[in-house]
Amino acid sequence: MAELTSTNNAVWIPAEIIANQTLGALGAYLNLGRTVTKDSDITTVQQGTVISVPKRGAVTSNSLAEGGSVNIQSITGTDVQVTLNKHQEVTISELDYTRSLQPGSVLPGYMEDAVIALAEDIESALAGLWASAAFNNDAASGGVAATIMQDFIGMQKGLFDRKVPVLAKRYAYVSTGLHAVAQAATAFIDPKLIPNNNVLTEGAVGRISGFDVFAGQLTVKSGSPGVHRNLFYTRNAMVLATRPQPLPDAGLGAVGSNVIDANGIALQVVKSYNPTKLANQFTVHVVFGAAVLDDRQFGVLDSTV
Repeated sequence: MAELTSTNNAVWIPAEIIANQTLGALGAYLNLGRTVTKDSDITTVQQGTVISVPKRGAVTSNSLAEGGSVNIQSITGTDVQVTLNKHQEVTISELDYTRSLQPGSVLPGYMEDAVIALAEDIESALAGLWASAAFNNDAASGGVAATIMQDFIGMQKGLFDRKVPVLAKRYAYVSTGLHAVAQAATAFIDPKLIPNNNVLTEGAVGRISGFDVFAGQLTVKSGSPGVHRNLFYTRNAMVLATRPQPLPDAGLGAVGSNVIDANGIALQVVKSYNPTKLANQFTVHVVFGAAVLDDRQFGVLDSTV
């Protein structure tokens, strides 16, 4: 279950209970959203607000002569502007509210589906940043098992050449086709070479050339002929900024809860009554924006699978 930080406009409201029950699905579904920099706050804002995310400046080392003085650096950082230009919502009505709170109710399942739908919107926005990466490599032969290891080594080299720290945590968000190719690579099926049995037993590639590999169901396919834009990045490559909307005023027949889940993503859950449907109504929504934070730590591998 997700750990929550929350504010609300009522005492122990159903909206908060439902948020607590369903937000675990968000972290379980996210890949990109879990592994990029987050800028979240419980402070409410409106869609279109511009958030300034600090980006660290460069630091250099200096030689120090015997008896000399240190060189004090006045580091000038910059800000990356992230516009909260996306507002996604899912609203579900429940005619029998009492039944909706009973064991076996389908409402928690539908709310979990709602959170997953919002997670897909977040993943798609981050995957769409591929064009701002520092470099693009073409997968050998479009991506085949015999050369997949060289493709990953090439992406690793691209990041190292751009001074990305060797020990920085690295991730690969790749198409399902390229993930399948990696599963068929000799290194993962030859008993003499296989590092573990995750590929055979779990269908998970795990790590290649220092990259934690995710099968990305929402990788962008673009160009003519179309190629998949597989993302290779560190946590500092991209930033996801989220803020909740203002809570509904008391006395309006709606109660809401602003929550930040364990992954640092701010959502709002609202319970209200729909008089035209004579039903209780639940809405979960998120205002967010995504941007490249440091393009040096971001590369793309183009593949036809």
